Amino acid sequence: MGTAYNRSWSFSRQSIYKRCPRAFFFEYFPWGEPNQKEIVINKRITTLPLLIGQVAHRTIAMAMRQFKRNAFVYPDLTKPALIDFNARVKQSERIYPFVKRGNEPPNKQVVLQHHINTGPSQYLEDSARTALVGYIRAFEESEAFEVLRFSDRAKWEYVNSDSDTKRTVEASRALGFKRAFGLQVYTDFDLAFRHRGDFIIIDWKTGKKTDATEAAARKQTIGYSLWARELGIQPEVIRIQPYWLATGESWNPQPFDESELEAVRREIEEQDAVERSLTTKRFN
Repeated sequence: MGTAYNRSWSFSRQSIYKRCPRAFFFEYFPWGEPNQKEIVINKRITTLPLLIGQVAHRTIAMAMRQFKRNAFVYPDLTKPALIDFNARVKQSERIYPFVKRGNEPPNKQVVLQHHINTGPSQYLEDSARTALVGYIRAFEESEAFEVLRFSDRAKWEYVNSDSDTKRTVEASRALGFKRAFGLQVYTDFDLAFRHRGDFIIIDWKTGKKTDATEAAARKQTIGYSLWARELGIQPEVIRIQPYWLATGESWNPQPFDESELEAVRREIEEQDAVERSLTTKRFN
């Protein structure tokens, strides 16, 4: 088995482990494996649904950063979204023959899986464009966007950006941890702002809303509240909303119990215990 070079936790990392430990080890512990090169290549291949989600999140983040600066939002966000999407498809079209010959892609997640498997597909890519436009339209027409437009932009604490260093908090007694001290916990939500006495954390969601995905998203966003705790925000005013696009979602940020956050802390600690013996630190 290979090794990894750091200790960190994210909801997606833990979810992969729960779904398939073998896939988890190949994703995070490939270094030193005999087929390390092939594993790294596979890590840099993405799918159309994942690309749709990435582009939707980037487009909304761009719009919200722009709105925070000058209260202006581009009148049709589908246009920059499609420009971004099409650029990524073209990039994959240029690179995938090189990758099929066994070469590593230059960056993470730049080659589309269907290009590797069967080659470009106008049907699949047009279907993805239609889905992307649907998510962006849902955002533009959402109750969440309406609330944000009329909120006090001076009270916006954070808007996500690809150029930012991903946010983490460090597991500590001050944040309620009993072990896993020093672990970097990723808190990668999309937007946080103060509104009518509440501190609200939003995480945009694409994909299908089901009982299972809703429960998982609530747990994920409760974990993100550790970031607000580290800021010194009082627990009783923190509200969360994983906000599904394209579902007619209502604006309804929710409180959560301390017991729910405690359950998330324990899961983080347990996952760290699993990984600790597998992790080595790289010294330069």
